[in-house]
Amino acid sequence: MKRFIAAFVLLAGLIFALALMMPASLGAQQRSQFDHLTTGFELTGRHRDLQCEECHAAAVFKGTPRECSACHGIGTRIRATAKSVNHILSTEQCDSCHATVAWVPAVNFDHAQTHGSCSTCHNNVQAQGKPPQHISTNLECNVCHSTISWSGAVFNHEGIAGGCAQCHNGVTATGAPANHIPTAGAPCESCHSTTNFTTFAGTAMNHTAVAGMPCATCHEVGKSFVGVTVTTRPPPPHPGTGDCSTCHSSTSTFGGLSQLPPNHIPTSQPCSQCHTNQADFSIFTMSHQGITSGCANCHGAGLSFVNMAPPTLVQIPANHIPTGSMPCESCHSTANFTTFAGTPMNHSAVAGVPCSTCHEAGRSFVGSPAVVARPPAPHVATGECSNCHFSTTTFTGALGIPANHIPLPAADAGNCALCHTNANDYSIYTMNHNGIANNCAQCHGAGLSFANIAPPALKQPPTGAAAHIPTGNIACELCHAPTNFTTFAGTLIKHAAVSGHRCDSCHEIGMSWYGISNLWVRDGPNHHKGQDCGGSGCHSPRDTGGGGRGNAVRRTAKSAAATGGSRVAGGAGGLSAANAAASTAPSGRAGARRGIGVWPAQIAGSWPSLDSTMTGHHRDTGGARCATCHSSSSRLGISRLHTWTTSSCESCHTTLAWLPVSKVDHLQVKGPCANCHNGINATGIARRHVSVTRGCDSCHTTNAWTPARFEHAAAAAQPCTTCHNGVRASGLPRNHIPTSKQCDTCHGTLSWNSAKVDHSGLRAGCSTCHNNAGAIGKPANHMTTARECQTCHTYPDWNALNFRHISTQYPGQHRTALTCEQCHTTNSEHIVFTSAADAGTCGGCHAKDFKPDVHPKTAKGQLYTAGELAGCTGACHVYTDATRATIAKSVRSPYHRVTDGSFRH
Repeated sequence: MKRFIAAFVLLAGLIFALALMMPASLGAQQRSQFDHLTTGFELTGRHRDLQCEECHAAAVFKGTPRECSACHGIGTRIRATAKSVNHILSTEQCDSCHATVAWVPAVNFDHAQTHGSCSTCHNNVQAQGKPPQHISTNLECNVCHSTISWSGAVFNHEGIAGGCAQCHNGVTATGAPANHIPTAGAPCESCHSTTNFTTFAGTAMNHTAVAGMPCATCHEVGKSFVGVTVTTRPPPPHPGTGDCSTCHSSTSTFGGLSQLPPNHIPTSQPCSQCHTNQADFSIFTMSHQGITSGCANCHGAGLSFVNMAPPTLVQIPANHIPTGSMPCESCHSTANFTTFAGTPMNHSAVAGVPCSTCHEAGRSFVGSPAVVARPPAPHVATGECSNCHFSTTTFTGALGIPANHIPLPAADAGNCALCHTNANDYSIYTMNHNGIANNCAQCHGAGLSFANIAPPALKQPPTGAAAHIPTGNIACELCHAPTNFTTFAGTLIKHAAVSGHRCDSCHEIGMSWYGISNLWVRDGPNHHKGQDCGGSGCHSPRDTGGGGRGNAVRRTAKSAAATGGSRVAGGAGGLSAANAAASTAPSGRAGARRGIGVWPAQIAGSWPSLDSTMTGHHRDTGGARCATCHSSSSRLGISRLHTWTTSSCESCHTTLAWLPVSKVDHLQVKGPCANCHNGINATGIARRHVSVTRGCDSCHTTNAWTPARFEHAAAAAQPCTTCHNGVRASGLPRNHIPTSKQCDTCHGTLSWNSAKVDHSGLRAGCSTCHNNAGAIGKPANHMTTARECQTCHTYPDWNALNFRHISTQYPGQHRTALTCEQCHTTNSEHIVFTSAADAGTCGGCHAKDFKPDVHPKTAKGQLYTAGELAGCTGACHVYTDATRATIAKSVRSPYHRVTDGSFRH
């Protein structure tokens, strides 16, 4: 029994569930087949998508209201979308404006249903208001406009007496026609009556109002203007160009003349001198009477004048010989104005023009005889003629010599014929040393070469295995005869000239020198090894055989005997302890003769390191430092004019000869470089040296004067181009960015490269440098365009784009932020429109989005096409029929706006 009851309950539940499901399914099926038109109320637009119960509340069908406001109202039984609080003040006749297809936009606006004044809605917020170019007024719209047609307003000019052009500008209201006579901005009322706003006819020309405008603007041949007949330029012989007022003074008859035409040939002569026919000034005979200068004012290249032009007007031909800016009459006769032939060249007039401008090889000019040109080799191939030649007819003689000419004595300057005996070929010469008695090394120094003379023709000291005997920097003529400039043979060594050198510099074992066959050298490698011959007490510069101690030894012995002592064994030159102890005794004759006594033991023993280097009489000093005797308190001390140094005399001087100084040890010099290098004591700053504010050692070193390590901080304040001009130092390279700025605007002194470019001083367009050669240019994926970089980019932020479209085809403030690629789909500045037929309008991109069913053309169902409404903002009236003769409804315009997010009005 329990099992039966359970089965019964389950079956009942299933039946009940099916019962619940059946009506809904069946109702839906019935509703989809129901024709609502049978009720007399056709469902259209959005109403067709609603569920029945959304309008038929509580399943009540009969009596459902049909007026929009009955449902779309506040507090109605049918809770449909009501009129918004910011809705235009209007009646409850919603369907007068709105359609069931979409609540917005309102496709059929009926002004009869609105309340209030026009500006209540037409305020550019709720609806289109007065455009920016609208006539300035505070009146309501309906004073001039009507709701039937916004255009075609009837304007009332009452009270308006000026400022016509503010409205009549061709935009706000009808303006001057295209063929109106030019007025140069003069007010309309200057000529037109302020009481005639329909035809503007019967206007008298007021020339005073256009006094600043050229007469020819209106009175030129062939010109005509609406509503006026103008007097125009007469035909020839009247001049064909030029403004009327240049000659005429009357604005009505054009009678009288005020002055010459502006392009008249320059003259201060009376008109009748050339214009002999007073009835026709185009007939003339050129008269140069009274003209003696200023030829180029008329005959200059490229000039032409009224009724006078080349070829009648003789001008400087293109291949005229260059003259710079000198006047024609410098060469040409002022009495010959036809051929200009037979003119002698006046070189004094072109003294400022380089000779090579005309006399370079291959040059020729019109009307001039054959020009003497640069001869072929061996004549120099470059350089200015006047550097050598001073004659302007034969090119003989020379004003100067080539930059690398062999040095000349001052007495021979200009006397080229001493060597150059062939005046026609200066490469042929015979060297003439007449009058030269010294300074041989200036020409014959090692490594020198000059124009047309170099080794081996130029004799120089030999180098290599058979080199010249060392001489330091002493003059050649101290040994060589100044009359033998071919072999230099037969020369006797003069040791006095090289007294500052060690003997073993030349006489060491194994040495041999050019031209010396009987050189005496050290007897053997162990013969007093390490000691120099000179000052040894054994040899004298006068020794010729190299043997014996000579007088020097004997003098040294006598000196020791005079003091009661003897030489230390081995002849080292020191004093014995006994002699040292007796040092307070008066010195002997030898000591007195030399001005030195016997040295105390404490001095003799304090400088042992110098003992082996002392020579001659200085060996008796016991190795003492020079300053021990050569002090400021003795007459043998440093001169007041001596350079400020330490007391280490031996660093520069030798005991063989105090002068000349064999070397300068800069480590011993005190004070700044300029104390010596002042152009008097030693070589100073050259005249062409860079202006500096610091000492020499800022750039130079004592190891070598050149090359210098330039320290820019030491240079005086001056523009970079003072040095970096391509002559003194590297200047702008040929491929440098064009600029007027100084180097330090971009470059630093630490590194010339890695410059920071200051774009403010650049004169050329961006692409001049930004071409991927001089600087980074457009990347490979850059939009294809021929525009300059600055059209879109700015310095210093290259990535920020600031391009502004000026084309009327650009959508302006579009509803979305467009990226360039959304329109420029081919990566080019040219746009490929999806609808090419509608290019330049909204339809060019949006034709594909056009929906014909919401754009009725006629009340009978005919629809607009996308092409007819390609602008999207044009009016789209609904007409009664296809003839489009009568408007059934006027749809507010513009319908769409690019600023609307939903593309609706």
